[in-house]
Amino acid sequence: MKKLFLSLLVYGGCAQAAVIYDHDETSLNVGGFVKAVMYDGNNYKKNLGRNANTLVNSSRFNISGQHRFYKDFSLLAFSEWNMPNGRGSKESLSSRDQYLGISSKKYGKLIVGKFTDFNTTVLGMTGVNDDFGSIHRGDTSGDRRSGQIKYLYDNNGYTFGLGYQTSADSVPVVGVKDNVKSGYSVLLGYTFDDVHGKPLAIKTSYSLLNSKDFDDEKWGEEDYLQFSKLKQICAGISWGRKTEGLYLAAGVDRYILRYTYPDNIYSSEFIDDIEDYYNDVDVDPSFYSKIGARMDVRGLDLAAVYTFENGIQTVASFNISNYKYYFDGVIDDIDFYIRHLILNVNYSYKNLYLFAEFDIPLKVTGFRDPDEKEDLCNLFELNTKTTAAFGAKYIF
Repeated sequence: MKKLFLSLLVYGGCAQAAVIYDHDETSLNVGGFVKAVMYDGNNYKKNLGRNANTLVNSSRFNISGQHRFYKDFSLLAFSEWNMPNGRGSKESLSSRDQYLGISSKKYGKLIVGKFTDFNTTVLGMTGVNDDFGSIHRGDTSGDRRSGQIKYLYDNNGYTFGLGYQTSADSVPVVGVKDNVKSGYSVLLGYTFDDVHGKPLAIKTSYSLLNSKDFDDEKWGEEDYLQFSKLKQICAGISWGRKTEGLYLAAGVDRYILRYTYPDNIYSSEFIDDIEDYYNDVDVDPSFYSKIGARMDVRGLDLAAVYTFENGIQTVASFNISNYKYYFDGVIDDIDFYIRHLILNVNYSYKNLYLFAEFDIPLKVTGFRDPDEKEDLCNLFELNTKTTAAFGAKYIF
């Protein structure tokens, strides 16, 4: 029972739900959690009281329904929200996954609505930490976009998924709201039931997103630069189960995000700003009529988990993130690496889950000077010192 609870609590978020109605093949469930985390003064996240000891609370609520209408075919409905917590942008109710669908144990599941693409399935194989995690994985794993259609078959060891993204405005693309024209994602995998007593899973995914035409009305807003195309590929392998004894996993991923510049970008004022920022490099305005920019990010994740029978769990993950920015020769490219070790000790007791987590930056390299390091660490909210978080979560 303790293993089941830990699985639902740590890796399912609100998966342990209370059944409030179950009659005539129809069920209705509700679930959620309330969480409080104390961060030490080395924390670098803007929304968590940067460089200050901060206590942060959060909560989540979901409701789901299911109706079996023919043999093993069921209609599905699910909706989940992040609740207001009194901290700036988090003071409003925000939706997470929301979908309708149909499922069959034999034929798979089809859903439509708002959720992440199939890359998250592969990235989740090495997603073993509570609050901290690899920088590159967090870039895209939280991108829940509306207007999606997903089919997933996961049976007899075989895993296959196909998703399609319809046109949607103001949806997250690498964490930034933008307008999407179309896209798709694919998932392939196979699980061997018994390899030295534990399941061995291999999965890979690919996705593509296309943008709409450039939104000239938004140009000039702070931090706005519209993407034109996003490609991502992921691969992962795992041995064991995250909540039973020893679990090992490894994953690699890469995404390329291409940006679009508007026609009016090459104003003299803009070019002066670029030249000042990049150490007075000379910029030829004529370049801007034919250039764009792209971000090429590659990552490696290794994870190890050991769960004891008494509910104690130890977790270790090692992450390497490589960020490359290309400006097509107009200004110098950027290329830097981040290496992190993250350690956890967790304990579950009934509906309460406790954890202590430590983010240990091992090495940050590739910056040209201290000012660039400070600017990019600020932009990416990178912890440059060992950071600790101590938290508790109550699930219902």
